[in-house]
Amino acid sequence: MTQPGDSPTVARLQLGTRLRALRLAAQITGERAGAALHATGSKISRVESGQVPVRERDVEALLDLYGEGSPAARDELLALARESARRGWWDPYSDLVPTQVRHCLELEAAASVIATYDCLAVPALLQTEEYAQAVAASEPGSPAWRGGLGPRTLEHRRSLLSSTHPPKLWALVDESVLSRPAPGPGVMAEQLAHLVKTASQPRPRITVQIVPNDRAAALAAAGPFTILRFPAADLADVVFLELLATITCLERRPAVDQHWRVFNLLATSAMSPEESLTALQRMAGPAGSQR
Repeated sequence: MTQPGDSPTVARLQLGTRLRALRLAAQITGERAGAALHATGSKISRVESGQVPVRERDVEALLDLYGEGSPAARDELLALARESARRGWWDPYSDLVPTQVRHCLELEAAASVIATYDCLAVPALLQTEEYAQAVAASEPGSPAWRGGLGPRTLEHRRSLLSSTHPPKLWALVDESVLSRPAPGPGVMAEQLAHLVKTASQPRPRITVQIVPNDRAAALAAAGPFTILRFPAADLADVVFLELLATITCLERRPAVDQHWRVFNLLATSAMSPEESLTALQRMAGPAGSQR
């Protein structure tokens, strides 16, 4: 089975981006393209946004419709179609989570950079299993995204950071999160010790910074958000807004740029990684000072 960090989603996104560019260049509507596949325009929209794979024969039909006759270009796009059809690590859980949440998991597994700010909980990729369960239990009726989608998927999500090609994680954590007690004895102490261990390891791909309570920059963020950047240069960044009962994915450039500006404002007002590690050790007490 495909491991986190080795996702077919990049191929699916690249294929969708290329097909959309060809369709627009040929001045063909999504409805007309869908009709060529005996489908609807909404299916073409899902294909172009990378939400669903597409069969090779359907790609060939679209390339014929769009007038793409270059053998090299056709071979490259058909290869992307084959790659995008591979199974992802999330497939065994496809019946357990809503489609939108599953798509977010796919994008997260495909990212090369994950920049996240959280003012409510420790970011999911840095949560311990007990902390994640406590968070999920505190939100009855929610999709449990903030709790890592349950213990069965949390381990897979966290293993992104130790995969063959791990993403660069830049996590900004609001100081109030770290002083908020978690249900259950020792849950927060274990979580703090885990953050100390993560922040103190010589892994330049993981950066942890604390945003102090007295910094006004936190007011610029309406809530938790995550920005994803992908390894392919032709793929645009996307933003997640994690709400109580759903996840909103923002792809439009102005919205993504706005969230990068807020993230950079928060990062520059936050403690440095070294200062953050010292603060985490102080919060964790004796257990946190044992590096």
